[in-house]
Amino acid sequence: MDRRNFVIGTAAVAGSMGFSVKLHAQDMIAASWIGPSNITPLQTYVLIAIEKGYLAEEGVNLTVTASPGTANAITQLAAGQAQFGQGASVTSVPAIVNQGAEVITVAQPIYESVFELASRPEAEIRTPQDLVGKTVGLMSIGGSTDKLLDAMMLNAGLDPNSVNKVVTGLSSSAVAFLERGEVDAFWSYYPIRVALDKMGIELSYLGSGKFAPFPPDSIICSSVLLKDDAGRELVQKYLRACARAHAYMMDPANTESCTDILGKYNPVEAEDRDATARKFAIVRDLAKTPEGVKPMYCDLAAWEKGIELMKSMNTIENIVPLDQVVTNSMLEAAGI
Repeated sequence: MDRRNFVIGTAAVAGSMGFSVKLHAQDMIAASWIGPSNITPLQTYVLIAIEKGYLAEEGVNLTVTASPGTANAITQLAAGQAQFGQGASVTSVPAIVNQGAEVITVAQPIYESVFELASRPEAEIRTPQDLVGKTVGLMSIGGSTDKLLDAMMLNAGLDPNSVNKVVTGLSSSAVAFLERGEVDAFWSYYPIRVALDKMGIELSYLGSGKFAPFPPDSIICSSVLLKDDAGRELVQKYLRACARAHAYMMDPANTESCTDILGKYNPVEAEDRDATARKFAIVRDLAKTPEGVKPMYCDLAAWEKGIELMKSMNTIENIVPLDQVVTNSMLEAAGI
């Protein structure tokens, strides 16, 4: 989709909906959140903020919706169909720079990529060079795994078109494509890996961070909210609640409670409690802060490097001011 069509399409939806902050009963502010996938432990901080009453204490009534992928979530967010979401920089930054999407990153719950390429041990994918002429399973077209695959190839000086792409989805059933020989590798992330490990399926995994070092899933919101006092106040309320919820999730002593909360929204994901506990442990590892970065704050140095890499690979058309795509100002204003 080109920039003109994207902007016209999103403006039409936003205009028809209205984007003012709406008050419900007892002056609760109605807001909505859209996820980048099925709801997993990584997004559970949002659910905790609801179920523990942190958002209610801030006067926010939040509804949550899953989506089939990051690209879909960003499109809906930019169109005014949600105020908050979660998405990786490899998808959000090109949408902002190239397409004019009114989206901005305002916090960062993790600092390492969740995505890995899974392959058979006897035909292991070790480097991007091993992908030339191969078929790779994506979680969705146009989403983070699609963009990461292109970035891995471009960063290695290889043609992204040398890789065939098919969609294998967001679940452990993606391994069936590998077993049938329909793909040579598929994108996995921690829930899939834990499920396959539980099934005794041994695969080789190649993390995306080494070859495509972009900031991972982060908290995004409509940049329209930052244009007036009411919108900025809503963002700050949301971030205060999420910061409390994130700290709660980071405490291993709360794993059982977090699993119960996740189960209310995605019973299948929380069904195997031992596996879910392993997933929460992985998320806590992904959320360990780099030196000099406070929890939930965006690692701005990593963002600068990631944006420069995107420009060098022509993923984005030009370099823009950092605060056009990511900011810690709302966290600071919220007193976090």
